[in-house]
Amino acid sequence: MATIDVFQHGIPAESDFGYAQAIRSGELIHVSGQLSLDEAGTFRHADDFTAQLQATYANLDKILDHYGATRHQVVSQNLYVVNLRQHATAAAEGNLAYFGGHRPASTVVGVTELTFPGQVVEISFVVDMRLPACSHPPRSWNWAPSHAQNVRPVHFRRSWSRPSTRTTEVCHVPSVRPSCPARVHRAHQLGDADHGPVLPAARRADRLSRHAC
Repeated sequence: MATIDVFQHGIPAESDFGYAQAIRSGELIHVSGQLSLDEAGTFRHADDFTAQLQATYANLDKILDHYGATRHQVVSQNLYVVNLRQHATAAAEGNLAYFGGHRPASTVVGVTELTFPGQVVEISFVVDMRLPACSHPPRSWNWAPSHAQNVRPVHFRRSWSRPSTRTTEVCHVPSVRPSCPARVHRAHQLGDADHGPVLPAARRADRLSRHAC
């Protein structure tokens, strides 16, 4: 059965409206829309998009810290922006600065107004604690460089013999970037005493895995 863990900033709006800043159910954390509020729950930086964005991300960091999560475990975010066309560039720059190389799913919605007069941005998160907390480049298998038509997978093949059988397993690892150790499809896990020596191709997979995570 999933356990539930609720987080609150301890501000009046939480009891007045009846909501939590975040709730963890199992390995997923759903974070309510955060905005530029101080510790007392007072709205700050009216009409200043950059200052509000920084304060909003700071409040999101407090929630991540509470659960022992990192930005690299954020799987999706929703941004609500007043005057989106005016603030689109600043929103993109702030997003890149906050996440670095991580790429969560993102939805940006232009709205006419938000809760407080002068509020121009609000952000909500979904966090998956099953993801690695380490920093690494995005691992989308749909990612393709400009020369993608010339890129072919590297095939790692290893075999081992047993008294009555011989088995071959083929692993596929894209040559354009290394894989996380958990995603090398057991290429280096099979090199143990039971399965015989690691073949050169599997050793190459093992070396690739050291560059990830």
